[in-house]
Amino acid sequence: MTRTDPLPKPLQKAMTAEYLRRRVLAYVARYLTSEVRLRQFVQRLLKRWSDSGGEVRVSDQEVQALITMCRTQGYVDDQRFAELRIARWYRAGQLQRVIYQKLRAEMLDEETINAALSTFRLSHTDQPGQLDHEAAMHFARKRGLGPYRRKDRAKWRERDIAKMGRRGFSRDTACAVIDHDGDGGESYS
Repeated sequence: MTRTDPLPKPLQKAMTAEYLRRRVLAYVARYLTSEVRLRQFVQRLLKRWSDSGGEVRVSDQEVQALITMCRTQGYVDDQRFAELRIARWYRAGQLQRVIYQKLRAEMLDEETINAALSTFRLSHTDQPGQLDHEAAMHFARKRGLGPYRRKDRAKWRERDIAKMGRRGFSRDTACAVIDHDGDGGESYS
């Protein structure tokens, strides 16, 4: 189910560049967005305006100038958008390859994604496989698996490993996390 904005009621006969600018600035003030998402918002707004009976007096050059202004003023920054999404999904226990695919689905270019991922890797770990292990620990803690299970860890061990496998973690990583004896209880014997 997608969220749809209510149709704008044209109080004036035509959408002007100034009105569009105010709407775009309100949007970027409220939401962290990428350039592609902002362009989609503008196109959706213009389409809804014309569908509701209003006249659109905004040229493609004015739309492009508005988006460029947002980028140069720092309201829209694809690199920062990607970095914040990576951090959020990492805390949710997502694998690096899943994060990469989600960023591609956000229509970010490969160069921006790779730069953001490398920045994130450099700031969080020294070892290559450590990020996926830490993501697995985040997932186990969030779901109450393995060392974060309150009781009967041994009884649920295989189910916990299967749950992590369905999430995309390797069997070795899942076993290491589930058998970890750290923050939440005794290890299996």
